Amino acid sequence: VHVHDLPLVKTGYIAAKKFKIPIIADLHENYPAAVKVYQYNKKGINEIINRSILSYKRYRKYELSILKKVNRVILVVPEAYIRFKGLIPKDKFEIVSNTVAVENFKNKKIDLNIIKQYEGEFIVTYIGTFGIHRGIDTSIRAMQYVKNKKIKLLLVGGKGDFANEMKGLAEKLNVKDKVEFVDQVPFDLVQSYIEISNVCLVPHNNFEHTQTTVPHKLFQYMYLKKPVLVSHCAPLKRIIKETKSGMVFKANDFKDMAKKIEILYDSENLKTYGVNGYNAVIEKYNWEVDARILKKIYDQKII
Repeated sequence: VHVHDLPLVKTGYIAAKKFKIPIIADLHENYPAAVKVYQYNKKGINEIINRSILSYKRYRKYELSILKKVNRVILVVPEAYIRFKGLIPKDKFEIVSNTVAVENFKNKKIDLNIIKQYEGEFIVTYIGTFGIHRGIDTSIRAMQYVKNKKIKLLLVGGKGDFANEMKGLAEKLNVKDKVEFVDQVPFDLVQSYIEISNVCLVPHNNFEHTQTTVPHKLFQYMYLKKPVLVSHCAPLKRIIKETKSGMVFKANDFKDMAKKIEILYDSENLKTYGVNGYNAVIEKYNWEVDARILKKIYDQKII
């Protein structure tokens, strides 16, 4: 039984025990830490439920208890093991990362209208869901200190109250002319928006959650040969330093982010960063490699 994410692990464990078969708990994220993020902007009865019944402390206690019972635990980055150190043996854990299936990006059609729309501009792009931990606010605040008028911040994928809050922030800071919001787009258009980007962002704010995970989009950017600018959250910093595929700024520090954006604008290394990222994905950070690790786990006698 291979169970994805913490809430259903106990259910899977009960079924596996009944039928005497192995169980693998696959933790895509640090779920107790994610609960703190999900609680942002919860009001009324939802706030009461989230802060009492679905609290961080309760999830941490449940996580530790149930993971001691399963046969194997999958994490997406080695940094995620820190919270279990000294509590659960390390040999119970395997790393199967959130890498890219490169075949999903082969032979994709590029939307020429999108290409034409941004000609002549230096585009710094974030693509993905919006949330307090994603660093959208830091990115918008950074644009106050980016003096080069050719540089534009493109934020693709926002919806709902938080996206509206971020649009309000851009207006409040008087950077509306430097920041463009694009609502959620079909996956078929994602590659077109990456294609028009000069630099791609993973600007995560400093949370326990972001210090213990890595987003799929990072490897998409790298595979498409785009230099990346990431915050110094541990997994992001490690990968970018290892692969030499971009630059790192201090998480939550919008002035440092602005400085790094302007350095990248003047850099002669953008193409090199892009090629380095592509090579790293081809050689290591791709799903074909991680699938072999997963199959090896399945082939083990773990019960």
